[in-house]
Amino acid sequence: MSTEENKKIVADYFAKRSAGDARAFDHFADSATWMIMAKGPMGGTKSKAELVQIAAQNTARFEAPIRLTVTGLTAEGERVAVEAQGYARLKNGKTYENNYHFLFIVRDGKIQMGKEYCDFHHAMEVFRP
Repeated sequence: MSTEENKKIVADYFAKRSAGDARAFDHFADSATWMIMAKGPMGGTKSKAELVQIAAQNTARFEAPIRLTVTGLTAEGERVAVEAQGYARLKNGKTYENNYHFLFIVRDGKIQMGKEYCDFHHAMEVFRP
């Protein structure tokens, strides 16, 4: 796959996630891993199945799907870097707003690995019951 095709795969993943389309995860290889770059209970390496479960649990807390706005996208070969802003209103009245940096490895037309960086302290504060 070309660098431009890899960028398109990642951009389409974000568009589908923001639309609440569960097919967003079809862009991931079955063996894909997701690394949440945080210490503590939120951090660690997750399988694709675990990532889908986490996304579903978070989505159930939102009034509408999280809006992930890509503000920068850079790629070189199989590496695609994304800067994004996330926004969601929770059913409990709280607002989740975070800035992200993601690094994806795209190979053979599928996302093989993702790393997520954001303000996890904010996430813990908002998601805490």
